[in-house]
Amino acid sequence: MFRKRPILIDAALLTACVFLFIFLVSVLFPLKLKVFHPIKDAFSDFDYTDFYFSKLKKEPEVSADIVVVNIGHLNRAEIAHQIEVIHSFQPKVVGLDAIFTEPKDSLSDALLADVLRQHAVVGISKMHEHDMIQSLDRFQFRTSGYANLYGEEEPTKVIRSFAAMTKVDTSWIKSFTAQMLVNAHPNGEVTLPHGEQKINYRSSESFITLQPYELFDPEFDGSLLNGKFVLMGYTGSPENPYDVEDQHFTPMNVKMAGKSLPDMKGIYIHASILQSLIHQDYIRMGSPVVEWFLTILFTFLTAWLIIHYYVHRARWFHLMSKLVQLFAGVIFLFVSIWIMHVYHVKLNFTMLFVALVLCADLVYFYDPIAKWLHKRNWFHSEILKH
Repeated sequence: MFRKRPILIDAALLTACVFLFIFLVSVLFPLKLKVFHPIKDAFSDFDYTDFYFSKLKKEPEVSADIVVVNIGHLNRAEIAHQIEVIHSFQPKVVGLDAIFTEPKDSLSDALLADVLRQHAVVGISKMHEHDMIQSLDRFQFRTSGYANLYGEEEPTKVIRSFAAMTKVDTSWIKSFTAQMLVNAHPNGEVTLPHGEQKINYRSSESFITLQPYELFDPEFDGSLLNGKFVLMGYTGSPENPYDVEDQHFTPMNVKMAGKSLPDMKGIYIHASILQSLIHQDYIRMGSPVVEWFLTILFTFLTAWLIIHYYVHRARWFHLMSKLVQLFAGVIFLFVSIWIMHVYHVKLNFTMLFVALVLCADLVYFYDPIAKWLHKRNWFHSEILKH
């Protein structure tokens, strides 16, 4: 074992060289060449775990908790009628994902205002910089929550996260879906997650969606709404598959990078968030300490293997190093996806991927450094046998 110690020191120093190189490149030589901008734009908002949602995640059964009601382009009187019909079937909570910031015709406005006074409906507000955008005062929702989604300010940003509560000035306010959950348990404690959470997405097909004509049908089966969380919002027009109103990019997009159409309406994003809040079923972020420990550990083990082949199996060094780069990256990709699928924990191995790729190439830079250190009598490097 004593004879093996020089290679352990070499592996540790090569590992240090890898992370020092990553730091210097990221800080001193940022990528500014215009020729790379199309590549940068295509992958700047790419997350490798999107592969899980887009390709691998099996669709759960249709939600037994949530029903989505399309408000389409109904006028305010028709939306008021929807609310009355929904409440007649005794839902658990009703939330309306719409803001009424301007007056319309007086009759429709009066009808909607009157219905909102009679029935408990959770409304929404929008935070814009330091302002809170809300419906007109005459539309008095009994409770409301903010409906902002992380990244929606940028039309091409993928929506991956949410926060159940956020601090405005000195007060904490709840999100739209968190307020619906609180309203569903007026006499009990509700546990809301703190800080940013990854959305555990479900497809729009996993939620029952009712169109206006179905709700207004005299033969409508109201048992679908009884005791349910009812989310009212815009789900698009069945006649127009290219309708992108209130449409966002999500990890569910079949095209994970580059040009594509936004794939999910905002109301279904809220539905996925609400489903997670109801069952406390979140995608948790892995501990940075654990991530860095695993990154350094496996980079060190890879450096050990690479130096061994570089010195003692030089004939196989190039083949082995490429195989390590290829298979290690693929293995850790699928391990991280498996962990997210089974334990709902997302581990960020991006730095590990980069370190494994650099390990084999940087051994050539480490070679003269090791020989220089040996010449200074700092330690006896295994590299000397190369």
